[in-house]
Amino acid sequence: MSDRERYRPAPEPERRDAEAELIDAALRKIITAIVIAAALIALAIYSRPGPPRYQAVTGLRHRPENVKDRIVRERGFETLRLHSEEVAEFNYRPHACRQEYRLIVVRKNISK
Repeated sequence: MSDRERYRPAPEPERRDAEAELIDAALRKIITAIVIAAALIALAIYSRPGPPRYQAVTGLRHRPENVKDRIVRERGFETLRLHSEEVAEFNYRPHACRQEYRLIVVRKNISK
């Protein structure tokens, strides 16, 4: 066995660093996908109702003109309305942490 065969050079440090960064990026994407999947599963748990309706004590009044809506239409933007909200909460512990965090996810259904 010659010296060349016995002592092979180690891989270049740049190559090892690039491979490690690629692996870290892939793991981050997988963990993010898991968190999103857990949030979507938890969203089926409950929906948050809108504000409660109340009985007017002073009687009926005329509704004022919606100035904001008029300006949005005049400027040619789309009018977006909040249709409903869904809220989910679950515990999440990042890979390198000992502490667990409560994650609250809100999905808003917006209609045009």
